[in-house]
Amino acid sequence: MGFKKTSWMNKIAMGEIPKHKHLAILLSLLPQQEKRNLELEQYTTPGELASKWIHEINNASEKGIANFDIIDIGCGNGILGLGCALLGAKSLTLIDSDPEAIEIAKKSQLMLSENVNLKTPIKFINAHVGKEYIEIPENTLIISNPPWGTQKHKADRPILNQIFDSNAEEIHIMHTSKNNHLIPFAKDKEWESKEIIKSDFMIPALYQHHQQKNVTTEVICWKFFKSPKGEV
Repeated sequence: MGFKKTSWMNKIAMGEIPKHKHLAILLSLLPQQEKRNLELEQYTTPGELASKWIHEINNASEKGIANFDIIDIGCGNGILGLGCALLGAKSLTLIDSDPEAIEIAKKSQLMLSENVNLKTPIKFINAHVGKEYIEIPENTLIISNPPWGTQKHKADRPILNQIFDSNAEEIHIMHTSKNNHLIPFAKDKEWESKEIIKSDFMIPALYQHHQQKNVTTEVICWKFFKSPKGEV
């Protein structure tokens, strides 16, 4: 599963934090899931967008990714969580309801371990978030590209409920810009929001109902946080 190493890969293997362009390349090389479940809306975040988002999260956080335990919910092949691990996350938990996705995420971890010496402690959990309880400690940064509910109405609600009811310190969610429920949903649970990036998301024609080769939709990556106690 290895590939020809470059000088910048060797630098990352020695502990250097990858630049945006190099992180994008690494994430784009991760193995992809062949069989996908339409109801789960299994669309992998493109490597370029994942890298940009992760670097912006790091820049927008007072603590920085390296001081967080990361939980990637609906991890797919692990692209978002593993990107955070490459930026030095303390630990990483990858969660997905699809056992095949978890197996692909394990292959992604192996590929990065072999090629850039990824050492972050990683835990894999096959579970339905929202239906099964997942412990989320206080020093946690959650990152998630959940189902948007385009195939199954309100498919994201169980996941959002558990995320926003958690003790996480920061929550980062990618969602279609067309949604009008995410911000009010978070606000009802006393989370403030900040737009991190807005971008086009290219969805490849993976399913039978797709008539075009690729479809582009606009997404927004949001940061959710709570004000320090005593502040309004």
